[in-house]
Amino acid sequence: STGLEPGDYLGQLIIAANDPSQATTTIDLSLTVDSATAVDNQVLPKVVQFVGPVPNPFNPATDLKFSMPQDAAVSLKVFDVSGRLVSSLLNAQLPAGHHEVRWNGLDDSGRSVASGTYFARLVVGGESSVRSMVLVR
Repeated sequence: STGLEPGDYLGQLIIAANDPSQATTTIDLSLTVDSATAVDNQVLPKVVQFVGPVPNPFNPATDLKFSMPQDAAVSLKVFDVSGRLVSSLLNAQLPAGHHEVRWNGLDDSGRSVASGTYFARLVVGGESSVRSMVLVR
């Protein structure tokens, strides 16, 4: 929907196989594009979006991606499966927009953590989201 004006759009997706004996499949599509807030040519979400870790599983690092519609205080922390704090990645006031923070599999003391499942907790304003991630050494 990038570059489209707000409104409703109709279209068709036509799927044709390389095998001539297979029929062509047509799927009707409809798309509604909402008006969005733009800051510095970025289209912003209407709510906080935490995409989470990319890649996942990961080794040696993963990027935690999130977007927010307005300036806000942001905290991003990593916890182990027992709920213990592993790493405080971010604690700052950030502007509206798209953000990305890399976690390199180290704890707050700079030591490599073990393979396993970890949880990234993003707090924007008073809103909290959690995403799981798997470190494979």
